[in-house]
Parts: sequence; structure tokens; C-alpha cells
Amino acid sequence: MDSSSHQLNQRGNRFFGRGDYADAQACYQQALELDRRNGNVRNLVVTLGNLANICACTDRGEQALVYYREVLALHKALGDRQGIGVTLVNMGNLRADAGDSDGGEAYYLEALDLLEPLGEERTVALLLGNLALIARGREDYHRALALYERALVLMTRVGDPQSLSGLYNSLGKTYGLMRRYSDALPCGQTALAIAERLGDERLMAAAWYHLAFIYEGLEQLEQAVAIMEKVIVVDLKYQLPKLSQNRRRLEQWKQRLQERAHGG
Repeated sequence: MDSSSHQLNQRGNRFFGRGDYADAQACYQQALELDRRNGNVRNLVVTLGNLANICACTDRGEQALVYYREVLALHKALGDRQGIGVTLVNMGNLRADAGDSDGGEAYYLEALDLLEPLGEERTVALLLGNLALIARGREDYHRALALYERALVLMTRVGDPQSLSGLYNSLGKTYGLMRRYSDALPCGQTALAIAERLGDERLMAAAWYHLAFIYEGLEQLEQAVAIMEKVIVVDLKYQLPKLSQNRRRLEQWKQRLQERAHGG
């Protein structure tokens, strides 16, 4: 990569990592001007991808899609099947996040056809999880379960524990929506065990959160309350966005316990 373009993108990435999106975008825009002037396609792919990512993170989905489309065309010109597949996943994420599940699914399936034969197991596992989420949103729970199971096999083989914990949480939530709480519980427990081995508080909080609702479904409100209290401690520590919502749910459960204790 041209050193100036590389340096600008690296500087932009550092700003991006700190959440300083305005300065990150300024760096990427400068790099884009250089790349277009120099005509280096591979440099341009990197810079456009960074611009697309920052637009996606700042609720400018349509502009992100414009950048991703150009990235896709460049990957096709280069014959980069892996790059084409990953870009299709990113485009699918944009459509799905915007509420267009059909559009997201179309991109995901096209990406799957490209990436699966290349052995991109981690990306394919995440992609299967995205497809499962769409199926679950349509209440096609059996398809969602099958997709999550395929994703778990791949992610176990890849050895990405954070993603594996997330997939177990998602599988458990799917069983919960089916009211199959006895199947959901071991999924939540496995997700928590992985997070505890990593010592990752946020990952543990995510597993506790899902477990709390599973215990509610099992009518074990004491367990649900105890676990949600742990979630709230982590919410407070990191100022996570569901703090108020989780507090309300905790109070509702406590009220139900009091009513139960008084024969209500």
C-alpha cells in the first residue's frame, strides 16, 4: 500500500477505535483522494471499506451501501472471491439492520455460496448465525435451530470462544421462544461457562441476561432475580444501554415474588 494512504488509514483506524468518528472519517477521506489520484485499486478497496464501516457505525446506512457497492465492484475486478463474500456479508448486515430481512438474507445466501467452498469457517459460522436470526424473526424456529447448530460446529472448530458463547446464547434464546426451557438452560449455562473461563465480565453479563429469562420461563423467579442483579452490576460498571430496562424487569420479578409469598 502507498505509504501515505497506509498512514492515513492507520491513523483513521486509531481514531475509529477510540470512537472519534469525525477525525477517523477525515483521515479516510484524505486517503480516498490520494487513492483515486494514484489509481491503486487495492489501496482504494481498503479505504472505501473503512469509509463504509464508519458510515455503518454512524447510522448512515445508505451511504455505507454506496461505498460497499464500489468495494464489491473492485473485488470482482480483482477476482477476489473472499473479498466479494465478506463485502456481501457487510451489505447484508446493513439491510438486515435497516429492517429489510429479505434483502439481508439475499446478500447472506450469495455470500454463503462463495465463502463456504473457500473454507472461511469463522465468517461462515457468523453468517449462519445471521441467517438464523432472520429465520427466528420470522418464527421459523426449526430452521433457526438447524442454522445455529451448523454455526456452532464451525465455531467450535475455529476456536473463537467469544463468538461461541454468543451463539450458545442465541440458540438458548431460540429454545426459549419455543418454550423449550429445559433445552434452553444448558445452552445458557454453556455460554456462561465459556465467558467465565475467559474472565470477560461483559460476556458473562450477556449469558446471565439470557439465563435470567430462561429461569423466568421455568418459573424459578428467585434464580431469575439473583442473576439479573448480577447483570445490573455490570450494566452500572460499564454504563450499558439496557440498564433502565433491566432494572424495570428486576422490579417486576421482585413484585411477582412478593405477590407469590402473600398468596397473590
